[in-house]
Amino acid sequence: MIICGMLKPSSKLNSTLEELAKDPSVVVLTETTSNLCNPLFNPSIDRSLSAIHADEIEDFTPEILITTGNQIISKRIKAFFKINSAKHHWHVSEDDLFVDEIEQLEHKVLIKPEKLFEHLLDPTNSESSFNVQWKSLDISTKEKHEDYLLNCPHSDLKVMESILKSLPSDSILQMGNS
Repeated sequence: MIICGMLKPSSKLNSTLEELAKDPSVVVLTETTSNLCNPLFNPSIDRSLSAIHADEIEDFTPEILITTGNQIISKRIKAFFKINSAKHHWHVSEDDLFVDEIEQLEHKVLIKPEKLFEHLLDPTNSESSFNVQWKSLDISTKEKHEDYLLNCPHSDLKVMESILKSLPSDSILQMGNS
């Protein structure tokens, strides 16, 4: 599993992770602040985590967790890994300024993330269904979210949905959360 925290936009990293995400044993979770986007990635970390039942936790816990970028915003993913440790946790970055928010770090790999990820690309077919499990969870929770929005009462969530739908596709929106 790869979790991408806050990053500067990088088409090279995005395309390398896209290739890696085609591997059925690899899941790429992206924070909004990662500036990474691809249908193969899971951009809704908290929404997915909220649907994992206690008896399924082991199935959704990776053997190897690789983080990249700076701050990981999702409190849920940090709490998930503090309780359900991956066997190994590496952080890959060109700089040494990373704060281990999960408190499980085994290795810091000081290299451009795309360089490491290029070395992880493996043309052999994996028997794993880890990616499918996470992607299925992402799709099912997205469908439930969309169904809820169709009938939910007027609220800040409903207002945000209206605003986002009305924005032109080439818009750049900056929002804050306190």
